Amino acid sequence: LWEHISLCYSESFESLSKGYDNAVWNLGGVLPEHRTDNLSAATRASGSTRVFTQNWQEVMAHYGVVPSRNNPGVSHENGSVEKSHDLLRTAIAQALMLRGSRNFIDQEQYLQFVNDVVFSRNSSLKRIVRFEEELALLKPLPSKKYYAPLILDATVSKFSTIQLLKVTY
Repeated sequence: LWEHISLCYSESFESLSKGYDNAVWNLGGVLPEHRTDNLSAATRASGSTRVFTQNWQEVMAHYGVVPSRNNPGVSHENGSVEKSHDLLRTAIAQALMLRGSRNFIDQEQYLQFVNDVVFSRNSSLKRIVRFEEELALLKPLPSKKYYAPLILDATVSKFSTIQLLKVTY
């Protein structure tokens, strides 16, 4: 069990691929399989089921990883990940209470705070032992990250609402 966090502004392919890039490069390798839920950044509807998007398949192929997903409507399939997420949220909330304030000077200070919570959780002896067992399963990273940002020009004002790649900003 190992955790990594990324700040995401939307549930977009760019956020997902950049977060995956950052996580595996921080980890130092990739596992042979990556399981995700059915978020729209990685899957799309196909009849009565969901299939991986071409973009997500390209990310997984770049890393030599087999993608897998939960089955829609079978919530217990992702229980361990959901529980870990719940425990991380609780740990952050408790750390904020101990800190005495939810106010931060800037985003970087907040990210450092959350990263400190994650580091503390990853540093527990139980996790270190389990992590060391998993290290043998890691495959090497490719020569470069996959993530390449898509840069789009848009003229906006303080009253603008724009839609880029089906996401409203």
